[in-house]
Amino acid sequence: MEIKNEVIQPDGSAYTALAYVRGVLFVVSYVGNRLTVKLGPYKNAPRRPRWYQESVQAWAEKRINELPPEFFAAHQELYGVPA
Repeated sequence: MEIKNEVIQPDGSAYTALAYVRGVLFVVSYVGNRLTVKLGPYKNAPRRPRWYQESVQAWAEKRINELPPEFFAAHQELYGVPA
């Protein structure tokens, strides 16, 4: 897996990342205490095994847990949901 771009918003509003698994793009986002992992924007989506998305999901959950507490405090204040 290769992480191309990773953005942590300084105001705590969101976390986004672009992850490639064997050339297939996945978009990871964490907004409103909800983690989503989606296939990247493709005109014709490539065939891929289910474990590609599962591996990105597992990585994203670990990465979210590693974010600084300041991010979660700002995120909770902004969205009003517990982090």
